[in-house]
Amino acid sequence: QLHFHRFRSASMVLRRPSKPGEGSVGGLTAVPMAESWRGLRKRLQKPVAKGQWPGLAACVFVSKSLRLVEEIGYADLEAKSPMTRKTLVRIYSMTKCIVAAAVMQLLEAGHLDLDDELAKHLPNFQNLKVVTEGDDGMPNFSRLTPSRRPILIRHLLTHTSGISCGLAPTLDGPRQRTARERAWAGIYMPLVNRVDRGEVKDLAQWVNELAQLPLISHPGTHYSYGYSYD
Repeated sequence: QLHFHRFRSASMVLRRPSKPGEGSVGGLTAVPMAESWRGLRKRLQKPVAKGQWPGLAACVFVSKSLRLVEEIGYADLEAKSPMTRKTLVRIYSMTKCIVAAAVMQLLEAGHLDLDDELAKHLPNFQNLKVVTEGDDGMPNFSRLTPSRRPILIRHLLTHTSGISCGLAPTLDGPRQRTARERAWAGIYMPLVNRVDRGEVKDLAQWVNELAQLPLISHPGTHYSYGYSYD
């Protein structure tokens, strides 16, 4: 377990000491941040500074070594409790790690290939359509275009399938969303609302109904976090 003294700035880059006994904490010592780390630090701080997130605690490992720690904002806004690396938080979507490992086991066993078309295993994902983007950046649901290529298993694992997700206002990401973000996420809201009302009986029904919705981008072209693992 690593412990750190609190520096004037909560953001730091760490390295292994060059000599035994060199001033360090937990076997690591702070070094000046490279410009790339400074850019990352600013990106991490931005949603907290804008009031989109109450707080954030993040770290970066490079080659098994802890290189950066950032702590900013609050874990509890009302109590003004600071967000730190020791703050306990609920983390969602951890089943994706298990699914990814299971998929790779199936690959090793020869049951599928990363370049298999998804429709080979789930036929409902054939002849997919993609929503076009209007001049204003909004989705144009009245104009759908055929997908340029099929979804592959590797697209699902890398969130480049063109399948995104709806928003859960009390749980999912920043509380403040732009009109454009809400519009694109709206593709999934009727299905999500049906799930919330208990009208979708099981995962099979969910997958089959998801397959009827248009993609937000052509497979393999853009990253979009969402239901690909589901």
